[in-house]
Amino acid sequence: MLEKIYELLAKVFKLTTNVELHDKQIEKLNEEVRELNRLYRDLIIAINRVSDRQESEREKILTLVENQLLRFERRLPSGKEKNDEKD
Repeated sequence: MLEKIYELLAKVFKLTTNVELHDKQIEKLNEEVRELNRLYRDLIIAINRVSDRQESEREKILTLVENQLLRFERRLPSGKEKNDEKD
């Protein structure tokens, strides 16, 4: 009878120890998940910033190209001037 009680107490002790260990492991995993979530949010923010910067750079380049085209067009002689000279 005492042997069965001892075995039962040993099992209870072992289970208690396992539960405490698992609780610690779960808490550690929860911390890791929170850290991964934070890193994920930071990554999304960084990607959005890069995307915004790229869009801004594309707009700048487009404006520069348009300005160069306008400058180039102003340097070209108009078609009317050539027609007037022929008459």
